[in-house]
Amino acid sequence: MKQEFNYQKPTKDEHINNHDLWFKSLSESWMSFATTVAFRSSGYKPRPEYWLQEYKHNFIWKLNKQLSRNAKDLIFYDDFCRYEFGESSLYKSIKDQRNPHHIHGIIFIPKELVHKVWNQEFNSITDRLLKDFK
Repeated sequence: MKQEFNYQKPTKDEHINNHDLWFKSLSESWMSFATTVAFRSSGYKPRPEYWLQEYKHNFIWKLNKQLSRNAKDLIFYDDFCRYEFGESSLYKSIKDQRNPHHIHGIIFIPKELVHKVWNQEFNSITDRLLKDFK
């Protein structure tokens, strides 16, 4: 007799709630940050693979390097990101109709190392990282 496996895919709300619970469970040791990386280059066609590579190998790499020059991959769960292309601000228009490439993500940094990338007094990234990202 064949046993049936009845799996139901979670709803969108269940999926979001599960991630929320997981993120909250990490909050004792990790600080979460929402990120938006907008690239200076814009274009007519989306290229998600290229820009996700840029996000990982430039933005995430730079953060890891700032956290420790000796250790790698200190940022946890850097795959939680989404590429966007067609969305742009109503306040910024590009005259030739090109769209900006940008990525939204959530990253987790060990709480004991947050001071190396985040200035709590000014509620912004550190001056060193700001210089690097510009």
